[in-house]
Amino acid sequence: MSTWVRVAPRSNLRYFAGVPMLLFGVVFTAVITDGIVDSLSHPTARPAMRVLGPVVAYSFLTAWFAVLWGIMRTGLYASGTGLRVRSELWRRTLRWDEIDQVEVARADERFGPPARYTIWIVPTRGRVVETPIQRDDGWRLFRPRSNAIPVPADEFAETVATLRTYLSRPDTRPP
Repeated sequence: MSTWVRVAPRSNLRYFAGVPMLLFGVVFTAVITDGIVDSLSHPTARPAMRVLGPVVAYSFLTAWFAVLWGIMRTGLYASGTGLRVRSELWRRTLRWDEIDQVEVARADERFGPPARYTIWIVPTRGRVVETPIQRDDGWRLFRPRSNAIPVPADEFAETVATLRTYLSRPDTRPP
């Protein structure tokens, strides 16, 4: 079994940004659960609602944790066997022999400001895969994609070079 090494983004700031979101989810669920329990402890409350209320609140908390986990794991991962592209809600794994080339092109944007440059994985068969890794171009007012991870230009160039090296020289790939 091969281990997956994070290629991009290299920064762990996404984890620090996730902590306030995690605390918000916990506090929100606690407040809602407290309100539900208070209202359901009234003598006229139905017994079924006493169980259903907390179940709904904790189902929200579970979904919130799942989304946060996806956000924090978004990125590019490499192993000796292939390349994994993770987004918040999906992941795609390509074996190295399935990848034809690594390209840099504008992100697939239909509306809004000019799209940032992103890394595209071109497989030998099938559709190209747009990764969430994008070169930071300084736009702060409009974010082209909510799941995009803007990285500095030097880190972006280094990531592209690393992926192309992994593709052309198998001995440089992670174990």
